[in-house]
Amino acid sequence: MEQQNYFGRLVFLSESLPNIAGQPALSVRGKWVVCQRCGEKTLKKQVLLATGHYYCPHCLIMGRVSSAGWLYWLPQPLFKLNQWQLTWQGELTVKQQQVADQLLDWHDKRQNGLVWAVTGAGKTEMMFPVILAALNRGERVAVASPRVDVCLELQPRLEQAFNGKVILLYGGEDYQYGQLTLCTTHQLLRFKEAFQLLIIDEVDAFPYVSEKMLQYAAQRACQPQGTLLYLTATPTTALKRQIAKKELSVMILPRRFHGQPLVVPEFLWCVGWRQLSASALKKIIKLINTWRRQGEPLLLFCPEIRYMAKLKTALQAFFPEITAVHAADPQRQEKVAAFRQGTNHLLLSSTILERGVTFPGVNVLVIGANDRVFSKSALVQIAGRVGRSLAKPDGFVGFLHDGLSLAMKNARQEIRFLNRLD
Repeated sequence: MEQQNYFGRLVFLSESLPNIAGQPALSVRGKWVVCQRCGEKTLKKQVLLATGHYYCPHCLIMGRVSSAGWLYWLPQPLFKLNQWQLTWQGELTVKQQQVADQLLDWHDKRQNGLVWAVTGAGKTEMMFPVILAALNRGERVAVASPRVDVCLELQPRLEQAFNGKVILLYGGEDYQYGQLTLCTTHQLLRFKEAFQLLIIDEVDAFPYVSEKMLQYAAQRACQPQGTLLYLTATPTTALKRQIAKKELSVMILPRRFHGQPLVVPEFLWCVGWRQLSASALKKIIKLINTWRRQGEPLLLFCPEIRYMAKLKTALQAFFPEITAVHAADPQRQEKVAAFRQGTNHLLLSSTILERGVTFPGVNVLVIGANDRVFSKSALVQIAGRVGRSLAKPDGFVGFLHDGLSLAMKNARQEIRFLNRLD
């Protein structure tokens, strides 16, 4: 048994362990069973096993915990001091530095806070100073995101910036112990009072935004005297309410690192997009050809996978190179990498690529932007894929629709509002 595997981490075991603090994995309270890992409660009669024990159905994706076992945990010790260096060669803008300084101040005061920074503002780079300060104090640090794609993109950037090992935890990856951890928010269910600094990136993203157990896990994974920082380009109504009540400190950065405004989406009328009528297909082909002739990549978002498959089949006769990607695609990482590297210039996507990924010089077309799957936040994030690079700080964002939705109107309104801020 390696003790370090229990530092700040909840480990479920059926057998007892000497010299390690433990607690029952489930507690029975009247007719309820309460999980000590995810905090959710369930009626006993719904989760009774043949053995007479109970299990938790809510965090089953992380492995089953039952009343037959215990959760073991050891307090997180400090690491050695001053072991890290920031090898990133870039330079923050004046506005970015102000945000970075605020993050340092919040952490010094052990004060939770939210950074509301537009897409492409450079949130990752603004995190570097506070991460470095925490690491060199011997503190354990984690950056968590609801999306695996975001974690996969962040790992090489963090390792290059700090010239050190960044532990990546997601899915079925084996656990490794380290001072700097990058993980999905689901992985936080395995931690308890582990991190003196915990940063939640894309705090408004699914599934974190809608699952109380993940929000509970984030609170518990942070040490009582630790700091919890949130990053987002599209804060939820609940977060805005906390800000208005002064329950949560906030720092707003309405400008991208290159100083250019956000690209405002164009609303494009298209009757029959749902049925993929001849006229709708003709319009889509015309739009694709516009950017294809210019040699620029085009990312097309679709409201559902079945529709995307139908559209791909229809377009392949005109654009044989077109490919499609979605969350369950086993070749997702390879397809995304090919699009990023310019091997392929035409990609259909579900909402899986709405946030956390960067494609240089890309233009975006949302097919059926008025479909209910596209929330205001999703549309703002999707529009934010465009104009992120210094070489091409502008571009095209088109919302194809057959009737304006409130989400479309609100998304464009918020983008224009942010562009007016200094």
